[in-house]
Amino acid sequence: MPTRDDVVAPAPQDLGTLDAPHPHGIRPSGQVASGNYAKNRRMSRATEPEDRHRTTQMRIVHVLLGTASADSMNGVNKVVHYLATEQQRAGHDVEVWSLTGKRQSYPSAPTSYRRRTFTTTPLRFVLSGDLREALRTLHLDALVQLHSVFIPEFRSIADTLYRRGIVYGLTPHGGYSPWVLAKDRVQKAVYVTLVEGRILRRAHLLHAVGESELDDLRRLAPRTDVVLVPNGQVSLERREPVDHRDVRPVFCFCGRLALKHKGLDLLLDGFSRYLSAGGVGTLWLVGDGPDRRVLESMIGRLGLAASVRLHGAKYGEERVGLLAAADVFVHTSRWEGLPTAVLEAAALGVPVLISHATNLAPTVERHGAGFVLADNTADEIAKMMKRAETSVRDGSARALGRGATEMIEDEFSWSRVADSLVARFRSEGFGSG
Repeated sequence: MPTRDDVVAPAPQDLGTLDAPHPHGIRPSGQVASGNYAKNRRMSRATEPEDRHRTTQMRIVHVLLGTASADSMNGVNKVVHYLATEQQRAGHDVEVWSLTGKRQSYPSAPTSYRRRTFTTTPLRFVLSGDLREALRTLHLDALVQLHSVFIPEFRSIADTLYRRGIVYGLTPHGGYSPWVLAKDRVQKAVYVTLVEGRILRRAHLLHAVGESELDDLRRLAPRTDVVLVPNGQVSLERREPVDHRDVRPVFCFCGRLALKHKGLDLLLDGFSRYLSAGGVGTLWLVGDGPDRRVLESMIGRLGLAASVRLHGAKYGEERVGLLAAADVFVHTSRWEGLPTAVLEAAALGVPVLISHATNLAPTVERHGAGFVLADNTADEIAKMMKRAETSVRDGSARALGRGATEMIEDEFSWSRVADSLVARFRSEGFGSG
């Protein structure tokens, strides 16, 4: 699967558009359903038990590469878990299908939704026998949501769903960002045209989690409906922070250690300039990833070994305790869908310092939940870190922390997210019984 690191953003028009006649059976807004979808939906309703018509329950299947888990360092895995949990709580019939490289058992933690795991095959476009059978027997009124992009199995899954007339949507989670498409530009352009394009055109709904995704999706699939619904965040009581003796303020990043994607080169450079300008404090990097050794080398080259702590991957209460102990949570990504770690820190009452690429800037500013970089540059990061240090010293950071928790409560509840997605499909006549 293509990676997302070490890329240069292309002009949006470079990859062209996938505007083609919309396949029969999937209807853009305002059109009458026809073809495979309408035929199979009529058959489905005719053969359902009578009580199915008296309920608002929907059959929902989420499909992802990996394992849905609340304790994952992968944002997509975490999002799928919470979304499925909330939809099940709302009375829907929810399954999560995990595609993995080898047969594995799920974690022991129970879930309210059903979980199924399917192994991928060496020829990625060829589905395993049990996955083919699951698709063959899937109820015609099911709604399938595919999560993430550049997953070869999704082309075969989408083709099967289309042939059977089963509605599906796609949540790219920031995967079509110009930064992502720029790496291996020619290969990606061909792949998008031949593989992703068909998935996009046949999807009933494309789900953007951040404002920056809207233009990307509308450019790639102008005839497919797009809805903007952000990720959610569970409410968290203020945890007991881990005990530490690091110099405050503590700036904390938590996530995948991907240098370009997460802007960690900018963060380290900015932190170095902040210290050189008289700032004091410590930077924590919580997580692991492909660029850890590069980051360790950069830390040594900048002379930051005494001020930067690499905690490695942490999970559960240990990770939450580190977040709670931070004075400011920092996220300087170059591109994102909507980063779950920022929401988790905000739910703990930690002020955030973010780039516009997180798609959270207007919301953070509206709620007074932290600091927003005017430009994602080392100099701007250094300036905002100094401002954050001042707020910690004079106590005004406490008000920012209260604004952060209020932001989560007001705008990012999972019940609100789940209801918004279901309502959008229902507005088009799906799952209404």
